[in-house]
Amino acid sequence: MGWDLRPLARMGRQNFIDRWGDNKSYQYYPPRYWSILKKSNSASLLSGVAASANLAVVKNLHLIATGFWSDGGGRYIGGLRPGFVVEQIGSKTGPFQAQLVHSAAGIASVEWQADKRNLLSVSHSDALFDRVFSTDPSTGTLVGYGFEGSANSNNRDISESTFASQSSLWKQKGLGSVLFITQGS
Repeated sequence: MGWDLRPLARMGRQNFIDRWGDNKSYQYYPPRYWSILKKSNSASLLSGVAASANLAVVKNLHLIATGFWSDGGGRYIGGLRPGFVVEQIGSKTGPFQAQLVHSAAGIASVEWQADKRNLLSVSHSDALFDRVFSTDPSTGTLVGYGFEGSANSNNRDISESTFASQSSLWKQKGLGSVLFITQGS
């Protein structure tokens, strides 16, 4: 759902605010050889919310922001992290359970239209993921995501800042444009 803030547009500003929410469930079936679970399965509810805004604070200057918060939605953040991990409770024959990984992400940007041909922007993004792990009853080792000693791909915090410029070299209405775009991160 989105809102176009028309009263502000009459003042020469263009603004937009948006939001999103979702509920889904994860379901998995343990392989037969893991235990004597009688065709049982486990399901966990994924929930998440997101919001974004593009606000023209003064002429030619836009503030842009977007945020995402979820239990189990790590795969929606660029496919960077898992939505859940599976743990076995108690003993080797204990039941399996899905634990959702809490995740959050945000991007904040400032765009400045310097003149008709040049646009400059600065952005910062951050993605955060919780640790979710348990002890494997078979081996006594830790299994899951983000625990101390886990794979170095289990990053819990990913940040990036970016500077970009866009220059219009040629523009013809109805035909398109040729742009020169640079970006540094």
